[in-house]
Amino acid sequence: MKSFKDFADNSRNDIYLIAASIAAIAFTTFGEILIGSFASKSLRVLGSALLMYATFIFVCHIRDFCVTNPTFIVDEEHASYKQNIFACSGLCLILVILAIYSLYTIFQ
Repeated sequence: MKSFKDFADNSRNDIYLIAASIAAIAFTTFGEILIGSFASKSLRVLGSALLMYATFIFVCHIRDFCVTNPTFIVDEEHASYKQNIFACSGLCLILVILAIYSLYTIFQ
C-alpha cells in the first residue's frame, strides 16, 4: 500500500524531530544547574513548543492517511496498518501530555 509507505517515511522524519525535542527537554531539566534557571526555563519552553509542533505534524500525517484510506479500519486485510495507526495515535496523546507537563513544571 503506497499511502502507508508514504506515512511510514513521513513518520520516520517526524520521529527525529520528536527525539530532538524530548532530548532538549531532558537536557534543560537535568542541566538546570549547569545552564542556569532562566536559560533552562527558556529552552524548556522552546523544547515544548518544538514537541507540540512535531506532534501536530505527526497528527497531520495520520489524518492524511485516514483520509486517503477511509476503509482501513474495517478492512481485515489491513490489520497491521490499523495497529500501527492506532499506536501512532496513542503516541501523539502521550506526547501532548508530556509537552503540557513540561510546561506545567516550568511555572510551578
